[in-house]
Amino acid sequence: MKNILILIAFILSFNLFSQEPTLLYMNSDWNHKNDYKFLRLIRGAKILEVEYSGISADEDAKKYSAKITNNINTFDTVILGVGEDGHIASLFPESDAINDSDNIYVSNEVNVLSKWRVTATFKLLQEAKNVYLLVTGSNKKEVLQTIMDNGDTSANKLINERNQTFLVTDQEI
Repeated sequence: MKNILILIAFILSFNLFSQEPTLLYMNSDWNHKNDYKFLRLIRGAKILEVEYSGISADEDAKKYSAKITNNINTFDTVILGVGEDGHIASLFPESDAINDSDNIYVSNEVNVLSKWRVTATFKLLQEAKNVYLLVTGSNKKEVLQTIMDNGDTSANKLINERNQTFLVTDQEI
């Protein structure tokens, strides 16, 4: 397994942004409103939201990719939660987006949820300078062990394709 730095913490505090921060806003149904409120608190933050047409997730993903490409050269920091199945972003096991190496954002059908989502791909996540994977909560104990054992998860795929990834957890290792 590639270099993983493990941080045991309940609260992670560090300076994420330069003088003129640009933030990537990644939407998910359960945290959309809270994320947006939090990101607005960061002085000088430029938030690039996905604009959902309600017509075509594929077109929405293409438009968002263009918006990102036109506004951001590199990503300094990406912070991703890890799901109980080891997924990151909306890169769920067995989903088509797992194998997309051409695009930075794609539409992705999440069979577990019977929904379409716009998600970052491994191409974008591999190129970020710093990636923090948050594995927190007592329900994540099993997936944390799977990640530590270099299991077959989206989180492990990203870890193995990067030189360094930060794993942040509140679990005892």
